Amino acid sequence: MNIQEAISEQEQIKVALQKAFDQSPDQFSEQALDEAPEQNYQIKDFEGKLSINGYIAIPVYAIDSSTLANDDVILKYDGDEIGFLCAVGNSGNVYDINELTLSRLIAYFNDVEREYLLTGTNYNFKCHYVVVKNSHYALYWSDYAPSAPLWGNFSHDRPRSKYQKSLQSIDIIAGMKIPTPRHTSDLARAISSSNGFDRFLKYYHQIELLFDVIFVAKIKALPADSLDGLRDIMKDYQRNELDNLRGIIKEYVRDVSFLTKIIAEAFTPQNIIIMKNIFQNHTKDGNPLFQGEKELWSNFSNFIGSPNPDAAKAKEYNLINKVDSEIYRVFMLKLISYWIYRIRCSIAHNKIGEFIFRDEDEEFVVVLGEGLLKSVIKEMFSNPSLTNLI
Repeated sequence: MNIQEAISEQEQIKVALQKAFDQSPDQFSEQALDEAPEQNYQIKDFEGKLSINGYIAIPVYAIDSSTLANDDVILKYDGDEIGFLCAVGNSGNVYDINELTLSRLIAYFNDVEREYLLTGTNYNFKCHYVVVKNSHYALYWSDYAPSAPLWGNFSHDRPRSKYQKSLQSIDIIAGMKIPTPRHTSDLARAISSSNGFDRFLKYYHQIELLFDVIFVAKIKALPADSLDGLRDIMKDYQRNELDNLRGIIKEYVRDVSFLTKIIAEAFTPQNIIIMKNIFQNHTKDGNPLFQGEKELWSNFSNFIGSPNPDAAKAKEYNLINKVDSEIYRVFMLKLISYWIYRIRCSIAHNKIGEFIFRDEDEEFVVVLGEGLLKSVIKEMFSNPSLTNLI
């Protein structure tokens, strides 16, 4: 709401404030009430903000899910009350304006659009609010607000825009087996994730959890009277994470025809910049598009941009040494294993030497990273060799 427009509604605000005060006179401190005598509420522009009774409402865009705050929570600094947290922005919560506390009413006048001001009795807040004293506003905003996620379990930062894609239809896949209850719970966490970066890590856990599950299952499957094969199982289990990832994907993903389609759809000019940066400029050991000092990125770009890329095209662009479906399958699985692992590391590790994603890179993570990862998981969970083993 425009400040001047809000101030022009002073009489309506005074009526509503008086009603709230009559119903809940103990919502503000005695000092605040002394400063705002009955029927003499102060409504003004304070440093560009709408101030009512010497309090300013500041939007809160997220509250820790473990925090329960049905009533207004007093904010104290060094033992002194400086304001309130009003947790009113949860989706689906409807409030009767006539029953709002004084602090929530102040939040309401900052939240409501002018044309809807006092036009009904029920209201859905757009977000939560902190209502803080004018005298503490500048200090709160400069010194306290940035660290609010730590001391208060809430944040004043606006949520970043989330990448979304439209769907026309959904294909149901039969015969898919979720390996363990832990996989089931982590799938639920993935679906409820608020952004593509967190969701990618939750889906990655689906494969990560399989390392131990498959190791134990293979041990149990050994003959009771023989330890033949134990050495190979132990050797596989003791590899580094990238090798484990490559090994498990190679063993349980047979069809690779879906890979080139996902990559081709993600091969937009903007995504190509990110792909080359994360996979090539920040290359690590195990990159199939490096053969010694020779980089094969241009070869791969031409390959993925060609009509119907397959084993023959891969040989044509010197990605494999001969036209062979198994050699091609292994190459593609090594490549996407490396890509999935590099995306995972770049999300999980904010450190020198790693590519650091920006918020605006979420589309890349969803379209390419999540596209490849979920397709691999679906192939694995549908493979009888895996489902029968576990």
